[in-house]
Amino acid sequence: MTHRTYLPKRLMLFGADLPDDFPDRIELLRQKTGLSREAFAHCLNVDPRQLRKWMKGSRPGPDGLFALFTMAERLPDGLSLLLHGNLKSKSVQGRFRP
Repeated sequence: MTHRTYLPKRLMLFGADLPDDFPDRIELLRQKTGLSREAFAHCLNVDPRQLRKWMKGSRPGPDGLFALFTMAERLPDGLSLLLHGNLKSKSVQGRFRP
């Protein structure tokens, strides 16, 4: 039996409200974890090719957003990094907390 997480409908609609620089924010989140792109994709439970597409501007679907937000909430200021503020002022200090 496959376990599937069902997302609240409001999260499913959230993709349209992502910042225009969301691909850059995903990369900063990855850097903040200290993981390689391949390891980061594995932690998100996505194919590395899919992660590459997101970093080139493709919008993550609901499952991808859920995985990114789950990862971000485990990092200091991770959610803020993904969603708010000026990237130039963001630091990539801090590491992933399992």
